[in-house]
Amino acid sequence: ILQAARALAYMAAQGVVHRDVKPGNIMITADGGVKLCDLGFAHPIAGTAATAGVTDVTCGTPEYMSPEQARGQRDIDIRSDIYALGATLYHMVLGEVPFKGTDSLDVMAKQVLQELYSPRVKEKLSRHMHYFLEKMMAKEKDIRYQNCGEAIEDIEGQLEGFRSVLFRAKGPPPSPVERLKALIAPPPAPVPVPRPLAVPVSAASRRPGESTSRFRRRF
Repeated sequence: ILQAARALAYMAAQGVVHRDVKPGNIMITADGGVKLCDLGFAHPIAGTAATAGVTDVTCGTPEYMSPEQARGQRDIDIRSDIYALGATLYHMVLGEVPFKGTDSLDVMAKQVLQELYSPRVKEKLSRHMHYFLEKMMAKEKDIRYQNCGEAIEDIEGQLEGFRSVLFRAKGPPPSPVERLKALIAPPPAPVPVPRPLAVPVSAASRRPGESTSRFRRRF
């Protein structure tokens, strides 16, 4: 995923968005190198002169398609590829696509409307992996990594052991922004272990004529 993110960063630097990132378009060489292939849907990034006059069109693979792609929007940029890379990561670590449906339209509708939040994701994945999926696959593109550089920095930091996130395991499903805030919140302070309390003994417990010092020694 890190190498694929670097490839996408290079494409973005050339003003191009891939629009069809998925496992089938990521090849691993014998020496462990990663090649991002199949640029059949590649397109100039939205907002450039090359996109002037282009009509809305839906293209890509539904199971990895970003919500804005599923809607057929023109303003597709690198954040759409980051979503697809997140869906690819999801498939890699859980063995299945994030959303399934009876047909392509059903899957695309879920990409737009259905939240990724799932107890199964929390049970099977580490806090860091969950954070990456939540961040890369946020429905709102303004919540995702805004460029591949941000994703690369986070992934490299995690691989080097510099990142720490807190996973919120209980409570009702929070909003996307709340989930991300909870995941990156600092860990809570440790709860101090309560010390046993001394139980005072009343004077009425002493035998008649017994001194306080002797009573304490007996106990």
